[in-house]
Amino acid sequence: MSENASLWRKGIAADTSPPPLASERIDEENQLLRDAQREQQTIEFANKLRLARHLTMASAIYLLVSSWLTVSALLHKLSLALALLAGLVLIMPLGLSVKAWCVHTGRDTATAPELQPILQRQQDRQDTAHQTTVSTGAAAAWAEEILEREVGVGKMQWAMLAVCGGTQFSDALELILLPLLASALTEEPESSPMRLRTAQDGWLLSFCVFAGMLVGAPAWGWVADKFGRRVGTFGTAALVGVAGFGSSLASSLAELFTARFFVGCGLGGASCALAWFSESLPPRKREPWLVGFFLFFSVGSVACAGLAWATLGGTGDWRLFLRLASMPSLVVAGLSLALPESAVFVATRGDRVQASEILQGMGQVNGRQIGLEADATRVETTSFITREIDCDARRDDAKDKSTKPILALCGLFAVMAIVYYALVELSVMYLWPEDGDGLSDSTFLQILIVNAAELPGLFGALHIVKRRGSRISVALMFAICGGFCLAMATIAFVFPAPGKFLETLLLFGARASALGFNQSLWIYSSTYFTAQHRALGVGAVTAFARIGGLISPIVGQLLFDRSPGTALISCAALCAAAALASLGVLPDVSQRQDWETS
Repeated sequence: MSENASLWRKGIAADTSPPPLASERIDEENQLLRDAQREQQTIEFANKLRLARHLTMASAIYLLVSSWLTVSALLHKLSLALALLAGLVLIMPLGLSVKAWCVHTGRDTATAPELQPILQRQQDRQDTAHQTTVSTGAAAAWAEEILEREVGVGKMQWAMLAVCGGTQFSDALELILLPLLASALTEEPESSPMRLRTAQDGWLLSFCVFAGMLVGAPAWGWVADKFGRRVGTFGTAALVGVAGFGSSLASSLAELFTARFFVGCGLGGASCALAWFSESLPPRKREPWLVGFFLFFSVGSVACAGLAWATLGGTGDWRLFLRLASMPSLVVAGLSLALPESAVFVATRGDRVQASEILQGMGQVNGRQIGLEADATRVETTSFITREIDCDARRDDAKDKSTKPILALCGLFAVMAIVYYALVELSVMYLWPEDGDGLSDSTFLQILIVNAAELPGLFGALHIVKRRGSRISVALMFAICGGFCLAMATIAFVFPAPGKFLETLLLFGARASALGFNQSLWIYSSTYFTAQHRALGVGAVTAFARIGGLISPIVGQLLFDRSPGTALISCAALCAAAALASLGVLPDVSQRQDWETS
């Protein structure tokens, strides 16, 4: 035995090559490593291709905006506009270059036969992820079914409306006050460090707010989807209240602009309260109640004009104006802690026990007894999962897998913000006294009447939403607003001084329809996105509204000061394009309620 062992060891020493079995194992491991690397490259390629498609399509939208900014920059010689223009123009070659690289690479690798097994395994993983999504969707559907069949609407929904609607009221105060605050600061003494001396300073005041909203919109949407709707709503309301009150303590324009930036960061989280409130409602009752939710914004607009009349029109104390405007946000932040978290959100996180407790508590407040033991187990049954898979398939079909609706929503929110906030600023500049002595009592009254136009605009949108759906409401309100803007532009070119009555009447109609498409678009987006991604999805698409908000001062202040007719024609053209896009691209989701609760 020892002799054979000695001979075997000598053979090993003489032949240093590994045994055939070990060599095959090494080759197999190397091949697996190469396959893994190729698979990773394929996945990265697919991700880059999707990114390139989105960048390229978004670049087309940005190209139009860039052309518009070019005209504005040439007219006013604005360095800030030129800087923003350069940033937007750079997106076009970036998107096209990435797209071209992906297409060129795809000709050699994407269709290679040896990659088909890898692509098949990737598809299998996507199917597994789809099953997980179906499970999450089933949990959300279970909670919404209990809301529909057992909880209903009652005192709890009214309490939710008061608190969540309060965020809209406070947001309106902080947004509508911008042109009023700018006009008050232009009347500060010449030696005051708070005086706005140029039109660009007034633009920067609005720019800082909308820049903060651009940052806050996706950030707070992520917070609401990660930690809860109540946490997001409390955080946004508290930030708006604290930063708004801090604005009144500013001793320089830099401090004021910084404080208003943080106000904008809080205002960007409007999707948190929207998701929280919508998920407390039965699906069939959602759209009408959401109109009531947005009614608070219209009431806040009127209240802002009245508050400005009482403070700026009387004592001219803009610091008191800012302090009073920040109070509702602090009140809402405190009241939000007394309400329960969204049961739909808790269910999608996998905690059905807590979701059941929340639903039972809501039912008790509404005077209903709910037995959830049997219902909690239904979400696990095959028939329920099968129904949810069918719902998910129909949801995908309704939303158009090409992602065009999402891109269209991004563009529509950008146009909405440009037109709406430009009209808000025009409400002050269009009605500014011809003698230039500042805002008088009669001017404040006209501004109050114009802001009150948002109330009939909202009720008109509610009527259209009930009868034809939110998509038709968006298109129709855009078209009506474009007509009023075109009429004002015609008068500006033909009749330079038409009279305050006609000016107020046309601006009344424009503001009413603008609020109509504003809120209809919010209602549509809250219905379009599923429960597990509602806050993040709405926050992402509404981030484009913040980009539009950054551009709106160019139209509402700078371009209007140069040529009122050109500014109004720009608004009319944008409204016409948005009306056509909403009808041609957005899918009709008004029938979703029929199968979400069937």
